Amino acid sequence: MTTDLETIKNRIAKMLATASNDGATPGEKATAMQMASALMRRYNLERDDIEDINKKENYNSSEVNALWARLTPWESSLAAFVSAYIVKGSWVVASKEGSTHRQFGTVGQAKMTFVGLGQDAAIAVATFNQLRDSLLRQCNVKFGSPVRGSGRSYAVGFVDGLYNTARAAEKAEQLNVETKAEVTRALIRTDMLKAQAKNWYLKETDSTVKSSARRLSGIESGAYSTGVRDGQRVNAQKGSVVSGHIN
Repeated sequence: MTTDLETIKNRIAKMLATASNDGATPGEKATAMQMASALMRRYNLERDDIEDINKKENYNSSEVNALWARLTPWESSLAAFVSAYIVKGSWVVASKEGSTHRQFGTVGQAKMTFVGLGQDAAIAVATFNQLRDSLLRQCNVKFGSPVRGSGRSYAVGFVDGLYNTARAAEKAEQLNVETKAEVTRALIRTDMLKAQAKNWYLKETDSTVKSSARRLSGIESGAYSTGVRDGQRVNAQKGSVVSGHIN
């Protein structure tokens, strides 16, 4: 779908270029504009969406350290949540992890890298840190370390609570007739921004990577349920960010 959309966007961009070309005849300009407008209506695209194909140089990346040498599944899941539901135009990837040496112990930390247009990457990192700090504060008070036992169950529940609230809100928007077209248009734009962010990062780093989206499940418990409730409450209080703009 992403490849098809990029093809359509490039086709529209060429039509718009013809429509504004002083060397084209009035008839050529009118035809190009009509065809471009028809395609934009069909694919719920706006002029800004088309112009984004020329803004790849404005993409940036921003790293955030994991808490330990190995990336915990709930940290990975939290990063994926931020990318999917908060800073929706960003893309996140798990970077090189630290290592454990028999003689020297843990060496280095795992990292996650957010990639986005303009300030999106920095906003995503700040949002991730804010949510993780909130999780850690509450987890330490109630259950201790988020690495094992009840603490780990709480951390996973917290992130699942964030997802539950966001998915419910998204579903309600999709079922609302008045906002359905707007939601569809936003999803298309989001897919486009993520694809461009990924392509920019892979080209800049000359690497092949996979998105960070590991999940940990199957640990239902009282601590997990408490985490879900806390995550839902935190997410209900937080505004969403789309392409660097707060709604």
